Amino acid sequence: MNDFHFAVVVGIDFYPGIRNLNFARGDAQSFANWLRDPVGGAVPKDNVELILEQGPFEKPDDAKPTRDAVNRALRKLHSVARVSFKEDPTRWVNSRLYLYFSGHGLAPEPSEVAVLMADATDDILGNNIPCALYLKYYEKSQDFREIVIFSDCCRTEKGDAPIFGPPFTPDDKNFGSVISALGFAAQYKNVAYEPAEPDDAARGFYTRALLEGLAGAAVDPSSATGEINSTSLQNYLRARVQQLTQGKRNPQTPGMYADPAAPIVFRQGAAPPKYNVQLLFPAPFHGRVVLLDGKFGQIDTHIVNGQPWQKTLPNGLYEVRPDPPAPGVVFASQGTFRVLGGDVDVQL
Repeated sequence: MNDFHFAVVVGIDFYPGIRNLNFARGDAQSFANWLRDPVGGAVPKDNVELILEQGPFEKPDDAKPTRDAVNRALRKLHSVARVSFKEDPTRWVNSRLYLYFSGHGLAPEPSEVAVLMADATDDILGNNIPCALYLKYYEKSQDFREIVIFSDCCRTEKGDAPIFGPPFTPDDKNFGSVISALGFAAQYKNVAYEPAEPDDAARGFYTRALLEGLAGAAVDPSSATGEINSTSLQNYLRARVQQLTQGKRNPQTPGMYADPAAPIVFRQGAAPPKYNVQLLFPAPFHGRVVLLDGKFGQIDTHIVNGQPWQKTLPNGLYEVRPDPPAPGVVFASQGTFRVLGGDVDVQL
């Protein structure tokens, strides 16, 4: 466990002034569970402030959480951090603040994602937490060396929505450069989808992919140590969320503002999950084939005898070729296929 990692997690389903959601509270609880897991985020339990909306409420004025609740939780954590790091500044280099939000959201400008609090209404959209402004504050205040923000919400355009940064006064210090990552579930002007059917075990598509990635699916393919970092995580999130929402009119595309030259490392030693892959060959084809990875490295060979070839493979791009090349034999999609987040049948 890392004593110098902290987190505020917020999930809101019930909005008496807008419309309700189905999965935001469950998403937040699941992310908090990952944070507290020793083989997950490894954040001490006392360092995680979990704020779950406890509705339903009769009217917006009664609805919680509000901006004040989030600000109180943040102030509690950064006050502890400030005392600790002033006692021993060497602790600061190992510090991190996670912010996670799940609920309704909007985008007052292309670089911002503002998460609506439970008391927001169509005519009081200023009841929000603007993630980029809060990130800017913590980059300036240097309370933590690393800042990570994930926002699972829509980014519909609302240019006239008021936004306000945190009310805190920055602490005067100069520990060093702050590294940050701001992840968002959808592009500017676009929506973040939820599964159609209510299910306590289901997750919003972005949070589902986020938890998959952090559990091992987003291992950096160039890492020999099983590293999951902000770059590899974003690559996985983009592909996986697009896949999960491919049946939508506008498939959801998440993004992340982060410096690829200074990635934030979430885990080391992660083992990428493997999935069952069934390779189905054209009936007339018999003979030897070779399986290649995305870098054209040979993984395995097989003699096709009329039966499917069963493999277990991690996420990635693959290709099956006749070996040696057979004139006139062309597999579907030139023998290429992708494994991403689940079992797959490949008709060659």
